[in-house]
Amino acid sequence: PDFIAQTDWRGHVHYLNPAARKAVGMAVDAPLEKRLFSDFYTPTTNDRFVLEIIPAAKERGVWVGETEVVLEGGRVAPISHMVIAHRDVLGRVSRYTSLMREISVEVAARAELARKTSTLNAIVEATPAILAVWDTSLRYQMVNRAFERWRGRGREQFLGHTIEETVGQEEFARSLPWIERALAGETVVYEK
Repeated sequence: PDFIAQTDWRGHVHYLNPAARKAVGMAVDAPLEKRLFSDFYTPTTNDRFVLEIIPAAKERGVWVGETEVVLEGGRVAPISHMVIAHRDVLGRVSRYTSLMREISVEVAARAELARKTSTLNAIVEATPAILAVWDTSLRYQMVNRAFERWRGRGREQFLGHTIEETVGQEEFARSLPWIERALAGETVVYEK
């Protein structure tokens, strides 16, 4: 199902596998002469080929990233893209191979996750409740604005630090029994 294309060093297309031909609406036996790789990509992707992709493939032999391809009917689809530079016996790049996989579903899922994460972050930051999250080694992973106001310090002084480092031994010792119960999986409610 992946798309495979091969061009010469000037960008003339010499090969498209059946999946790529089908995706762009070309018959299996349609001629490829006079077709350039740029015919199949968006203007943004074509700019990236010139400024980023080709220079990286020449330097390192391969470039990997995400681009966009224009499919049949003009539909633009995001793709996971690998470009390989092939060298001749003199060490010059003689051709390029592109291996591509459409990732529309993955990109949509990432966008939805980003939207949900942004919404959740806005709620966490706006809530007046003091919120902090720490990992099993008791290092702060997240605090909200209410927590910052309560402690009178910015979150950068908490994130990545242990509870004991940031609140002191005495307060940590008072909280430790509840922390241990929470780490054991119990829902703990207490006042102090």
